[in-house]
Amino acid sequence: MHFFQLFIITVSFFNFLPIISSQLPTIYPIPRYTCDQALAKTNKVQSEKTSERFGICFTYAITHHLDIIGQAPELLKVSSGVDFIRCLNVLDNYYTRTDIPSQESLVVYQKNPTSEATHFGIVQTVGTTLNECIIKSKWGSNNGIFEHKVFDVPLLYGTHISFFVLRSEFQNNKPFFLSTLQTKITQSFFIKKEIKKHEKLLLMLAQGKNIRHKTNSYFNSLRSIPLKARYLLKTCMGLSINTSDAITKETVLMLTIKRNDIVLAQLFLSMGADQTKKDNNGNTATIIAEQKNFLEASKLLKLYNNNR
Repeated sequence: MHFFQLFIITVSFFNFLPIISSQLPTIYPIPRYTCDQALAKTNKVQSEKTSERFGICFTYAITHHLDIIGQAPELLKVSSGVDFIRCLNVLDNYYTRTDIPSQESLVVYQKNPTSEATHFGIVQTVGTTLNECIIKSKWGSNNGIFEHKVFDVPLLYGTHISFFVLRSEFQNNKPFFLSTLQTKITQSFFIKKEIKKHEKLLLMLAQGKNIRHKTNSYFNSLRSIPLKARYLLKTCMGLSINTSDAITKETVLMLTIKRNDIVLAQLFLSMGADQTKKDNNGNTATIIAEQKNFLEASKLLKLYNNNR
């Protein structure tokens, strides 16, 4: 075999191997799993309740380090977890890369060293090899929080991983970390614009329009209206459950009750929709249900009002 041929084979082999930023020894070959295969290897340690909004993996990991898991809709009003990468640049502004993972380190997955991050997780335990490190993470809009070995993830997340630790000034002062993030979020024109887009989508769903969205594959399928509404609210932390029409002031709950859509109304109520909100005519969701003689809707509203 000629030297040039051997060189090409060697380069191809090492390009195929994952590039890993860690001083821990790594056992090859690295497993490559489909989503279902990877999911079968996880340990589900928590389930996100219908009323809870943890966001996707990026939001979950950042709120974990801020000790505010589940409070993002009130405290971190992003349009998507990806905002932490694209708009807030959290890795450069708040974290330091490390070659030695430790408990609570942030693990970042990429398809290659120059590509955008695809997944965040939190190191739970460090093994004698990198393969044995246990990670806790949330997978997309799935309601599960999973513990898994570092490489037991879907191949679509990529095989390039690196570790980061929160910078000391933020590690020792979580309120400062939160306030700087909040300032950057409020200053971001992009985040505000995306939230406005999501508000329009949610209002259209509340009106009974089973919309499709050309840039979001979740909306290009035949999923039901309640599933699409749930997805929006679970992934967009800046989207209010009390989103209302700019002119009529009808909330998404009111629009749903007007159509007697019990399934969607129950979703909104379970996620904390405020029944006391009034439209321009002074009507609440309860008044609308009574005016239209929607007995089941009235009963549902009364049930949630009594359980407050």
